[in-house]
Amino acid sequence: MSHKKVEREGGSPAGDPERFQALASLLSAVAHPVRLLILEHLLGGVRCVKDLNDVIPVSQPNLSQHMAALRDAGLVDCQSSGPLRCYYVIRPSLVRTLLASDPQGYPARPRSRASVLAELRRFTAKEVR
Repeated sequence: MSHKKVEREGGSPAGDPERFQALASLLSAVAHPVRLLILEHLLGGVRCVKDLNDVIPVSQPNLSQHMAALRDAGLVDCQSSGPLRCYYVIRPSLVRTLLASDPQGYPARPRSRASVLAELRRFTAKEVR
């Protein structure tokens, strides 16, 4: 079976490893309910660690670890003034898009064995041509 790269709209290959690595890193960074909650609060504006800790039910060291992961992913940044550290979202459109996703709005579609095999036959027939 051939693994040709398919051209996406805009001319870049759909199988671009760098693109997939960046996407995997981003998804890994947001793949925690606490981080999603943090991002939701930060979309409302700049929040200092104490303010976040008041509304997010984790210890301060744990909150700091989550903030570091979000910073490493390039989603948030902070400004410090003495002991005060305040965070903000640096990619708000991306974060809004991520948070707008509703997994329950995409129901699973189980398929019969016969339909899967029929699709496989059609796909392999196209590959042979």
